[in-house]
Amino acid sequence: MELQEKEKKIVEVIRALKKVNYPGYSRDIISFGFLKKIDLDDNFELFLDLEVSTGKEEVVKEIEEKVRQALSEIKWINKLNLSVRKKEVFTRQKIPIKGKAIAIYSTKGGVGKSTIAVNLAYTLHLLGLKTSLLDLDVHGPSIPKMTATIDYEPYSPDGKSIMPAEKNGVKIMSLGYMAKGDTAVVWRGPMVIKAFRTLLFSTLWPDTEILVIDLPPGSGDVQLSLAQEAKIDSIVMITTPQEVALEDVRRGISMFRKLGVPIAGIIENMSYFECECGRKHYIFGKGGGEKLAKEYGIEVIGQIPIDPLLMSYSDTGNIFVLQNSESKTKEAFFQIAGKILEKLNIKTH
Repeated sequence: MELQEKEKKIVEVIRALKKVNYPGYSRDIISFGFLKKIDLDDNFELFLDLEVSTGKEEVVKEIEEKVRQALSEIKWINKLNLSVRKKEVFTRQKIPIKGKAIAIYSTKGGVGKSTIAVNLAYTLHLLGLKTSLLDLDVHGPSIPKMTATIDYEPYSPDGKSIMPAEKNGVKIMSLGYMAKGDTAVVWRGPMVIKAFRTLLFSTLWPDTEILVIDLPPGSGDVQLSLAQEAKIDSIVMITTPQEVALEDVRRGISMFRKLGVPIAGIIENMSYFECECGRKHYIFGKGGGEKLAKEYGIEVIGQIPIDPLLMSYSDTGNIFVLQNSESKTKEAFFQIAGKILEKLNIKTH
């Protein structure tokens, strides 16, 4: 079949489909944008894929019947391969907490996301809030080690809910509690989503005023499910100053904006190293986070310097911000926490 002939016949099919109105409306299914795919092979077999925005199965069936009837008048169609399906409509559920939830996210790994999530949660706790921490990083659940709760065994007091761990006043739940030691978490998509839903909606933390969620890096099943199914009040994007990291964050910003999740701002981790003489060394470049923030109209809510103590405390299960030492790193966490609370309109006690 010549390309010109194929295009002509496809136009004829679309014209026929424009005569099929959405049940109860005067608009047709083409103008509604329900046609997702159309193709025609050399044997005049027509392939159609329609996705209908409705929660009613009877509407889908009615549209399918009308489409078949409209196309039956086109005599050159030898076979109709028709798929009419419901568009999946997601209803965001309220996470069973008293207050609000904020997710800590990075598009790539190795930028210190979990370290920030842990210390931010404890900073919010130090500011007087009842804080909980949820580790949803399927591929590398490190928060049990960072909080020295790796030996915790989750249990259910009623056969339905899960009791979280608690360390220094912060309640903690992690996928890491399900895979002990060196056990590799090798789960397929449906298993990941099931685990995510269980931990997010079945963990007992009803008095929580702010829940900090550590997301896995990337743009996979967990991130999409979280954005589509749970009411997240805001996302914090973590990046480092170098350009390759910023490029990844751009994709993350685009993803969450399309999903309609508010972005509180950007935290630039490993911004600089300050030596004993007081001079700042911008090892990974300078101003990357600010450049990105200006590009997308998002605020840089904090810059965290390279701090050997921050890394060593995380490795040994000690919480950096709980230590007595005053430092610019600790000060940065308090400034970040303050800006997040301001954006979420949460008052401290």
